[in-house]
This record gives sequence, structure tokens and C-alpha cells, in this order.
Amino acid sequence: MMKFSRHLSILALAAFVFAGTAYAQGPTKAGSDNTTTQLMQSYRQKTQELRDIQQKAIKSNPKLAAEMKQLQADVNTSMRAHGYDMEKGSKRAESMIAKLKSGKKLSKAERMSTMKSFQAERQKMMKARNAAMQDPKVQKDRKAFEADMMAAMKKQDSHTGQLLKDVQALRTKIMAAMAAQRAAPKSAG
Repeated sequence: MMKFSRHLSILALAAFVFAGTAYAQGPTKAGSDNTTTQLMQSYRQKTQELRDIQQKAIKSNPKLAAEMKQLQADVNTSMRAHGYDMEKGSKRAESMIAKLKSGKKLSKAERMSTMKSFQAERQKMMKARNAAMQDPKVQKDRKAFEADMMAAMKKQDSHTGQLLKDVQALRTKIMAAMAAQRAAPKSAG
């Protein structure tokens, strides 16, 4: 039931791992660095609140859980038709993430190789997922699931709508702050 959510969580975790690595490596101004860090902390906190509400909504609504399972099956079937096995790909990605987060000292070459392998796996996964999302059956099921999920989440917690607005606003601010940080060294140099 929760595999679909787990697969999306793998992608989200990976995005944070790589964003954090890129962010940590980039030169920044001290003030904007602190602001971006605070924005990212707020973003993580609010997205966690949304995930918690989502999980409670799914647990309290068997119809929604069944709908999610069907959507997952449709997406996986379509991804396989496009040459990608989500289950096997997720295991490969989890293995690479575990290696990067293991605390085991990796040489720079090993770390870079693992990151490149992960990025290649992620690209294959996203290409097949994007192709699957064009499937008319997947689109229909997804639209219905999203509407039902939103209704269930709002029923579960009346603050869901505001949390979603907050997350979107934070995402926009983070992207703008990171873009400004990337541009700063160019204009200073």
C-alpha cells in the first residue's frame, strides 16, 4: 500500500541529499546562507506535517488506500511498458543512498561514482515515470486520487490548505534564494 509513497520518498530524499551536497559546496554570502537554511528548515517541517496528515488520511480511509494502490499499479505497469521496473530501480536507488549516507568513509572517486550512478538511475526512473504520466488511464486515476486525497487531508486537518500554500511559498523563496546565491559569485568575480 505504501510502496508508491516510499518510491516518491526515495526521490525526495535523494533530491535533498544532492541539493544539500551542492548547496554545501557553493560559495555564498553569510546572510543569504542563513536565510536559505532557515527557509529549508521551515520547508522540511511543513512538508513533514503534510506527510503526517496524508498518512493519517490514508490510514483512516480504506477507499483512498485502495485508490492509491490502484494508481501505483497503473503507474508501475506503464513504467514497465516504457522499459523501467520501479521495484528493481527503487532497490538500486536505496542501495546507493544507503552507501552515501552510511558514514563509511568513501573516497572522492567512490562518492562521485555513486552519485553519478544514482543520477543516471534517477533519470531513467523519471523518464519512465514522466512517460507513464502521459498514459490516459494513469492521468484519469491520478486526477481522481489527487482530488480524493486532498478532500481526505482537509477532512483530517483543516489546516491542510494553508500548509500547502505555505509550502509553495517557501519553495518559491528557496528557489529564488538559491538562484541569487548562484548568481552572486559571477557578479562578484
